[in-house]
Amino acid sequence: MAGDPKSSTTKVSVADPTSPFYLHPSDHPGLSICPVILKGDNYQEWSTTMKNAFRAKRKMGFLDGRITKPDDASAEIDDWYSVNSMLIGWVVQSIDASLRSSITDTEIEREEERLHQFLLGLEDDTFGTLCSNVMAQDPHSPLNRVYALAIQEERHQTLIKDRDLNKIDDMAFSVQSGGHAARKQTSSRPKCNHCGRLGHDITKCYKLHGFLEGWVP
Repeated sequence: MAGDPKSSTTKVSVADPTSPFYLHPSDHPGLSICPVILKGDNYQEWSTTMKNAFRAKRKMGFLDGRITKPDDASAEIDDWYSVNSMLIGWVVQSIDASLRSSITDTEIEREEERLHQFLLGLEDDTFGTLCSNVMAQDPHSPLNRVYALAIQEERHQTLIKDRDLNKIDDMAFSVQSGGHAARKQTSSRPKCNHCGRLGHDITKCYKLHGFLEGWVP
């Protein structure tokens, strides 16, 4: 769906029977719109009949990709979710009860596989604890939740590294300042050019001028 229509436009399109977003007051997720029930060996017949039912209700665009999910900030997002949930319900109602559980199990397995692939791509040094916590859960958290936790953990680790680097810089500056002060204090004491000792200059060197009267070494 191109563009970002205003809320008022969306309301008109939903009320328009020719709009793909239109839902009749009698529509509900438990409604059976397909006379053929999928039992496993009649997929071709079921698929043809289901597509025909979707075309009759002007919903085929949701299946073939012509109508895509709008942005979360779009005025159409709630209407899209409403129609999408309705379509899922209609599809489920057209599947034999003995096949529904197997389809659900397959979706869970795919979600688990995607989750494991995502965790394997994370660095152990940064996300090791997060990966261990996720794998210890039963059932596992959804992939989008784990993704959000990974971003949060990455930001946390970045803050810790920045804090440690600041501490190192402060310590280095302190040591440098202390050494500079010690050198400054040492350099402020006079040094004798005759004996090489600190604390007096050549004019007061006892080795050159002798000891003070009465001083016993």
